[in-house]
Amino acid sequence: MDGVSPRYRIQAVAERTGVPTATLRAWERRYGVPEPARSVTRYRLYTDDDVALIRRMAALCATGVRPAEAAVTLRTERGRGMPTTSEGATLPQDGLVDRIVHGFLRMDLDGIRASLDLALSSSTPMRTYDGVVAPALRKVGDLWKKGALSIAQEHAGSNVVRDVLGALLRHSTPPPPAPFVLLACFDQEQHDIGLLGLGLHLTSWGYRVLFLGARVPPKAIRDAIEVEKPALVALSLVIDENPEESKKLLAAYARACDDVPWMIGGPAAADLASTVKKRGGHLASTDMNELRAMVDRLAR
Repeated sequence: MDGVSPRYRIQAVAERTGVPTATLRAWERRYGVPEPARSVTRYRLYTDDDVALIRRMAALCATGVRPAEAAVTLRTERGRGMPTTSEGATLPQDGLVDRIVHGFLRMDLDGIRASLDLALSSSTPMRTYDGVVAPALRKVGDLWKKGALSIAQEHAGSNVVRDVLGALLRHSTPPPPAPFVLLACFDQEQHDIGLLGLGLHLTSWGYRVLFLGARVPPKAIRDAIEVEKPALVALSLVIDENPEESKKLLAAYARACDDVPWMIGGPAAADLASTVKKRGGHLASTDMNELRAMVDRLAR
């Protein structure tokens, strides 16, 4: 699946974009923005690209541009592949990355959210994560390590990013019978934004996702497996402060997963590669093409 695969009903699009369903129908009828596909039962089905187009239309209208003029602007912008400011000037991804980092530094939460909305107005959630969110968070992490960013600044900004990505993930997950992947962080791991990014990739590849988030003990994995019957479990470990404890946890996670395939990723995962293999798990590739092939092989 990609940005041109029909996947969202109109109510889900309204929730994701903040544009009422009546307005979406009016924009389609009057301006052809966008022109969603139809299911066999005549329901509108929107793509990721359609959602990006609607976000951009809404951003233009919010600045006072009339819908008819906004529609003309959109037609001239199509094909550029770059986010634009409300004034219409091209804004490269690096500019959005810097805006988000500055938002963390100033604790400008509205500014962070606006930058994310601007990025999403011209791209898919997956591409926004890879090209804007992940680079911004790497810079934020570097600033924190240098002491240039406080815990309060990092937590406040991260909560905004987490909220936006979490909402995108909920609305991006395809319906059954798509295979199910369970996502969770190690019991001692509290950094879960990277796992949300993986979730966005998974949904773009056609998988349903159950996101359990940070600090998930093995028993919770077992309970979730019994209820949801996932095809694959993906665990994340970003910082490993106690390698010996992590090795014990791996054994517990392996028992919890039983015959369900499981994999582990994150910056600290490579240090546990031999233990993961010994316990019957798989080390997630850092190359997205290889990772997709691995997920397809394990889950399907």
